[in-house]
Amino acid sequence: MRSKKFPFLVGILCLSLIIMLVPMFSACNEPTPSEPTTPSEPTTPSEPTQTELPTVNWKCQMCCPYMSPEFREALNSKPNALSDYIGFGTSMTYEIARAVAEKTDGKFIIKPFAAGELFAVPEAYEALENDAIEMWYGPPWAFSGRNPIGFVSASLPYSIENHDQAYDIMYNQGLKDILKNSYAENNIYYIAPAMGGADGLTTTFPVNSKADLVNKKIRGGGPKGDVLVALGAADVSIAPAEIYTALQQGVVEGACMPLGVFGEWGFFETTKYVSLPAVFANWWCDYAANMDEWDALPVEYQEALQDTCDEMWYWCCYTQLPYLEQSVQDEWSAKGIQYITLSDASLNDIKGVMYGVWDDWAAMSSDNAEVVQLYRDYLGLSK
Repeated sequence: MRSKKFPFLVGILCLSLIIMLVPMFSACNEPTPSEPTTPSEPTTPSEPTQTELPTVNWKCQMCCPYMSPEFREALNSKPNALSDYIGFGTSMTYEIARAVAEKTDGKFIIKPFAAGELFAVPEAYEALENDAIEMWYGPPWAFSGRNPIGFVSASLPYSIENHDQAYDIMYNQGLKDILKNSYAENNIYYIAPAMGGADGLTTTFPVNSKADLVNKKIRGGGPKGDVLVALGAADVSIAPAEIYTALQQGVVEGACMPLGVFGEWGFFETTKYVSLPAVFANWWCDYAANMDEWDALPVEYQEALQDTCDEMWYWCCYTQLPYLEQSVQDEWSAKGIQYITLSDASLNDIKGVMYGVWDDWAAMSSDNAEVVQLYRDYLGLSK
């Protein structure tokens, strides 16, 4: 006889199963929540491409006249001269303009102007300060009337001994930083040193000691004039274009000039001696810009100009100047010019006088004092 309770139990079990399954089926029918999405990064505007950069035109006043085509050709034919770097400061400035234009797809255009085309050399730094020109290539002494740093920013007399030291003290010992800060006081951005070269005495008389310079009429000018006067000579102011004739006619008995230009200017025809070591182992010029114009340049243009000027001076110090100056010395010697090297005693006597000149320049400003102290430390000279 079957139990009457079995159907009842089966019904209870079925009901329980239904109760359990209903939520499961309900859950299966609910939509599955999607994975949380990460908010997309805001869209960053793309960097401007070269074609989107502005066209910028700069005027660059130079201190140099145009070099003769004959000299350009002669220098370019020498084994160690690079075809893109011919001549002196004028040619180098044109090369910088070419290289910068190439690096910026022709957007940054620098137009060089020879000496006097826009401003006379002594007026150029004021023009640069006031944004009458955007760029300048020339000697720091022309800046000395507006900032005394011009007396010391192109090296000190009878200090460093070669172009390697010139590059080292400028780029590795902190001189460039001092100059940048000082030039900025006049709204000028100091870009880089330029050209330079050994700058010394060529005379119609032999120089074996400082006594030989007493009362001699020498063309110097600027800081070089201070050097000559300290050595007992008379500093005579003469425009560069008139030096050859002045030497020829006896108006002056010597000149303190870059040794590398003697051959080009024909001084071997009017003088007989060159004194070594040079007064300045490397007396460089400036590449500088109006600060407001510099700050307004796109960073790509700043880098193009800065890098090109730095590379140019490296090439000058390690390739062009050593070769050029040796070539000129060989040429002059073959024409009968005597190169006289001072004895150690005579050189030390002259250096003793020069340290006093250094101190006079150091007293002009705190920046000058910092430069002079840098040289003393670099050369191991105690004060």
